Amino acid sequence: MRTKYSFITLFSLLLMFCFVATSIAQPANTPPTQTSAGKTTVIKKLSPKEAYDLVLSKKNATNFVILDVRTPEEFESGHVEGAININYDSENFVEELNKLDKAKSYLVYCRTGRRSGDTVGIMTKQGFGELYRIDGDISKWKSENFPVVKGTK
Repeated sequence: MRTKYSFITLFSLLLMFCFVATSIAQPANTPPTQTSAGKTTVIKKLSPKEAYDLVLSKKNATNFVILDVRTPEEFESGHVEGAININYDSENFVEELNKLDKAKSYLVYCRTGRRSGDTVGIMTKQGFGELYRIDGDISKWKSENFPVVKGTK
């Protein structure tokens, strides 16, 4: 009887883990999400090539922002041209995000995806409208030889 109980417990834990993992995973192109503020947020995950094309097409657009959420040191080591940096690890990160214009479109990235995924979740809750992510973030961007700018500007 003890073995059966242990198996059921283990099986239940495994199912719970799978449910949590699939509920927080973000598909390539996430459908619109209704926020608590009643706004709809559109989230799109783009390949580095699609992100690069978007950056080029929006180069002089005032309603488009490239947001790098890595540390300032990571940002200085190489970032997408025109990106602004808000450090995910800073104490006032959420407050800094909340200062951004929610009506603008944002391309959000970090090094590999954890911080940008969390950031998009926060921005969705804050009522931002159109959010993009780079699949594989700056690591994949660089590995596919898309340009980066070094320094703080």
